[in-house]
Amino acid sequence: MPETKLETMTAEIDCSVNAMYIVKDGVVKMIPPLSSGYGEQHAVWQNGKIDRVVNKEIIKV
Repeated sequence: MPETKLETMTAEIDCSVNAMYIVKDGVVKMIPPLSSGYGEQHAVWQNGKIDRVVNKEIIKV
């Protein structure tokens, strides 16, 4: 069995910003909140990785 080397990476995020953060292949990506402020954001996984984020926005009237 091959030897596995674990590498630790650190990223800083601004905790004052409301957002969803995704780490994929060692890269951090910020997903901003919905423009209306209402709705749902779902992460869709495929083959053990996040493939896409589905937004469902609700507009209050």
